[in-house]
Amino acid sequence: MLRELKKHFEVIMFTSSSRIYCDGIMKNVIETDGETFFDHKLFKNHLFPPKVYSNYSRFHLDNTQIKNLDILKEGRDMKSMVIIDNRSANYCDHVLNGIPISDYNGEPNDEGLLKMFDYIMARLLPADDLQ
Repeated sequence: MLRELKKHFEVIMFTSSSRIYCDGIMKNVIETDGETFFDHKLFKNHLFPPKVYSNYSRFHLDNTQIKNLDILKEGRDMKSMVIIDNRSANYCDHVLNGIPISDYNGEPNDEGLLKMFDYIMARLLPADDLQ
């Protein structure tokens, strides 16, 4: 799936985890044969407080950190970016670019990633504006 996405898109992993934790997962689970699927990797140290605050949500908490796509804007158009995340708060500053996905439950019948792949290939690949 990642191999196919990489043919068509710049694939950037943006995680709320630390680099050390993520590198272990990458090496032992995803990129086991040394093949690299991600053009760039962003980690916990790339998170920022949100620009958008709401009194009706937890976004107003001082310690909230999100995945702000502004750090990726150089050389890229926001209309060509999407963020897929299981926590919608992570893209509260770029709601038009966000696509929610359910939590991975570890069960063999979990099809969240397969359904997302089908959606990306059918809807996003042919689109000019991904917002």
